[in-house]
Order: sequence, then structure tokens, then C-alpha cells
Amino acid sequence: MKIFSTKLPSFITNVDDKLYRGRAISCPYRLYSLKKNGINQVIDLRNSFSFTKYMEKFFCKILGIKYINCKYKHRLKKIPNEEFFLNIKNLILMNKSKTYLHCQKGKRRTGFLAAYYEKNVMHLPDKDILNNLINLGYNDIKVGSKAKNKYFNILSEFIDKYLPETKNT
Repeated sequence: MKIFSTKLPSFITNVDDKLYRGRAISCPYRLYSLKKNGINQVIDLRNSFSFTKYMEKFFCKILGIKYINCKYKHRLKKIPNEEFFLNIKNLILMNKSKTYLHCQKGKRRTGFLAAYYEKNVMHLPDKDILNNLINLGYNDIKVGSKAKNKYFNILSEFIDKYLPETKNT
């Protein structure tokens, strides 16, 4: 009899054979499914105090999943320096198995790190990276919500620095 599902939750996106991305997970059943799918490292980008953050860390320890908190400011007004991006990329590449990368909602902070990884490890075309970035985290900019102005500047800064080929598209 099967007690736990080993199927990954629908909010988790496979980036490549080493990286998965999504939102925060504090449910032990979902963390168990990560473990059963070969994910042995979780990189949490949350900066704020959260009870769920400590639950996730606790359950990762019980399940034998390495938990790393790389604090990335939630209400940032500019992208982090490249050293921060390089550090995350190296943590992913040094892991012999799969890594799960997330922030609270798995959209913006996670999106920038995944886009950097797609650019510098997977060598995807800038246009494909931008599509992934917008569709998985910045789609409210396309819709034209109040968030458009809030996120437009930081997204533009990331594009100018890391995806210059898309500036005229």
C-alpha cells in the first residue's frame, strides 16, 4: 500500500536535469516527493522571518535533504550583484544530484536566478529565457495590473544586464 505520492506538485517546473524551480514548500509530503524524485538540495531565497521557512528546514533535515537559505531581499528595487547569481549557480552545479530553487511564491526572485542559470549554464537563447521569465513570474506585467510599474524597472535592469539581445523585441 502506497501512503505518500511521489508525483511532484504541479507548481514545480523542471528547468533541466539538475534544477527544478517553484514556490516554498513546508508540507512534509511534498518535500518527500522532492526526495523521491532525486532532489537532494533545496535553495531557499526567502529573506524574511517565516514559520514555514523553519518548518521547511526542519523537514528537509529529517528527510536528508540539504537546505540552504541564500537571503535575497523581498522588496528589492534592483537586482543583486553578479556574485550572488554566481554563488547560486555554483551551489547548483556542485550538487551531484538535483536542486530545488524557490522563494515564497516561486515567481520573481526564483525567476531571475533560473534565468541566470538558463543563460550561463544551459546557454538558451535570450528570447527563450525572457519568455520563461515572463510566463513563470512576470506575466502580470503583460496583463497590465498595478504591479506593472512596480516590477517593470527591476525586470528592465535584469534584461539590460543579462538578456541584451531581447531589448528590441
